[in-house]
Amino acid sequence: MKISMAMATYNGEKYIEKQLESLNNQTRKIDEVIICDDCSKDNTVSIINTYIQKNHLNKWKCIVNTENLGFSENFRKAISMTTGDVVFLCDQDDEWHKNKIEAMTQIMDTNPQIKLLASSIQIIDQDGNFVKVHSCPEWIKRLNKIESGTLVNIDFLDICNRNYAPGCTMAITRDIIEAYLKRKKINHLPHDWFLALLAGCENGAYLINKSYVNYRVHGNNAIGTQKDFRVDNKTEQVRRLTQYRERLFLAKQSNYRNEKQLNCDITYINNRIELYKNKSFFNWVKVVKSSRDVSIMGAKISRVNL
Repeated sequence: MKISMAMATYNGEKYIEKQLESLNNQTRKIDEVIICDDCSKDNTVSIINTYIQKNHLNKWKCIVNTENLGFSENFRKAISMTTGDVVFLCDQDDEWHKNKIEAMTQIMDTNPQIKLLASSIQIIDQDGNFVKVHSCPEWIKRLNKIESGTLVNIDFLDICNRNYAPGCTMAITRDIIEAYLKRKKINHLPHDWFLALLAGCENGAYLINKSYVNYRVHGNNAIGTQKDFRVDNKTEQVRRLTQYRERLFLAKQSNYRNEKQLNCDITYINNRIELYKNKSFFNWVKVVKSSRDVSIMGAKISRVNL
């Protein structure tokens, strides 16, 4: 199994060397490291190149973009340059546990149904101290309900509701990587959510409730741990419902196991959009009727922040 790692960097001089050190010290060495820098204005590129040369890492490459692509597109470029059977995604400011590669590849090797494996995280501050975050995203709350060390399958419809894990926790198989690169971009989806959805379409998205990443929270990335909020504005709700429907359609051309459930949810979303656009008793009845056809997972759609 050839292991690749894709990293996107931008103005990351403060923490990048610690991250590179944690990658180089893995108990299972990485076969290929692709780093794409998005026109950093600080010393990020110089630090990376010096580290590569100093440690004779001839399988590590640092590519500097000719123009700024933005976070998600920069990751897409890095991912597109990988050749491994399994690809790990990596942020510039975290620190990986030494056994991350070894432990996660062993899990995937013994469970061939896994297309994407995500782990838990430990949150650290800018100085590397472990911290508790009072306002955390929904995926962390759900993760805390899973027994430690347990491997669970995440259903596609659950992933549709919200991005359930950050890219820095993910290891993805080559077939999902290829599907991602061939698919037309969906503008509202960041790269990691798109990858998780594609794996979910194939019933292959899994989560292990064990931390292999120290996830650094600081001023530039605190959004990653902010609480979800609810929006009641009609225009915004229609936009979110439309995006949700677009995510659902990803499974229409896949091997998703529950087509009946999928069709029920799409009908329900269509009826909700129509009700927002045209409030009438007839449209309200359609929403109520279609809501009865959805399963427990489908029923959650009406309560989550779409």
